[in-house]
Amino acid sequence: MVKVKEYISQSEFCRRLGITKRTLFLAKQNGRVKVERGPENYNKMEWHEQRKNFVDTSDDPDRYDESAIKERIRLRNSKAEKEKKKSGSLSKRSGTEHPMDNVKEPEDEDGDFTPGMNRAQAEAVKQVYLAKQAKLKFLKDAGILIESQIVKKEWEEIAVRVQKAMMAIPDRVAEIFASMTDAHAIHKDLTKEIIHALSSLHYQVKSGDKDDRIEKVVEDTEE
Repeated sequence: MVKVKEYISQSEFCRRLGITKRTLFLAKQNGRVKVERGPENYNKMEWHEQRKNFVDTSDDPDRYDESAIKERIRLRNSKAEKEKKKSGSLSKRSGTEHPMDNVKEPEDEDGDFTPGMNRAQAEAVKQVYLAKQAKLKFLKDAGILIESQIVKKEWEEIAVRVQKAMMAIPDRVAEIFASMTDAHAIHKDLTKEIIHALSSLHYQVKSGDKDDRIEKVVEDTEE
């Protein structure tokens, strides 16, 4: 008995086999399957023949038995549902927290962007990165977050200034202490010199200044 030909779309072919469109695209390029004009003159695939060609030329034919296909579709739908929930969480806003504080990272099993990732998933990953960049810029502009290289450079400069200030003490007190014999007086005067040297290096940023910077950044962001 001759089997009636069944022409289906490429999307339906992928759905029935539980494969991605990219997998089908590569199979067509390698000549494993082909697309032809169906009864309605559209690009279609004859299900029975092309399924047999696809499975027979596969490295793992068992991957395309009915139970394996159902399990693969179940896992894909479960992952898509998780991604949808994570994408929805990005729109939530809190009245007492900065919006960026609620940004969550998507699951990353094989890297952030993968060839099989659909457009919605790629857009969700992109929005996470943009949100993180915006948060970092906010914290830097507010003076809360400072680049490590800047902090390292400032501390190196402070260490040099402290070294120079301390090394200058002997030159200032050598002649004075040469004529002194009172250990208590020497200790007292030397302590004053050390305090004077360190006090000249002291600086402090008022907390009010930082609050003003934060308010300005918030105002600019709201505008």
